[in-house]
Amino acid sequence: MTNQLRALLEARWPEAARLFENIDARNSLAFLDRFSTPRAAALLERLRTAPKAASRVSPEIVAVMVNTQIEQVRAIVEAIKGLESAIKEVLDAHPHAELFQALPRVGTVNLAQIIGEIGPMLERGLNAEQFAAEVGIAPVTRVGGKVHTVDFRHVANRAARKALHTFAGNSGHDDPWAADLYQRARDRGKRHPQTVRVLGGGRLRIIHARFRDRIPYDPAVHHSRHRSASAGP
Repeated sequence: MTNQLRALLEARWPEAARLFENIDARNSLAFLDRFSTPRAAALLERLRTAPKAASRVSPEIVAVMVNTQIEQVRAIVEAIKGLESAIKEVLDAHPHAELFQALPRVGTVNLAQIIGEIGPMLERGLNAEQFAAEVGIAPVTRVGGKVHTVDFRHVANRAARKALHTFAGNSGHDDPWAADLYQRARDRGKRHPQTVRVLGGGRLRIIHARFRDRIPYDPAVHHSRHRSASAGP
């Protein structure tokens, strides 16, 4: 819906389309609600210098079109907020939530995805290698004659893989251990998707261990162990 609103503005009022980075933000919608045509707004210099639309549609019709699109976007934004609130309420009562809620940059929705998609695998008692294979993090090795290949695992729980990839990618922005692991993989020549899978494998082992031991993830404990390992004897 936001793409449709932006496309409408690009076609009928390009100055406004380029004014907002996040067109579904509350202040963006409020501005467009009040000033839905160029004739209605007192624009900044950046609006005056933007290219003008070659449109034969009257300003009144453009206003109706823009306002209708705004109401649709606003309704969806409010529905998303309500859904996130409902997810948080259920998540707070889930027995697995306390094990993983301190994971870096996991977020409410992503934590719910991890518990919903990865949680059932944990409950089946898979070992770490089986777990990595089912989520799709472990690569597939093929050996035959003189051929030896390591390929991406296509047969996997894709929803679980997506939840883990989202978490792994986000965690690298807010966790020194994850950032270091990511950078070392890139230095070895790994592409970004491959590096996220490497990071996801590390995160998966942490999730598996926290569930197995029934001990909530503690970033201070995690980082102290890695500092000790790095220091050596």
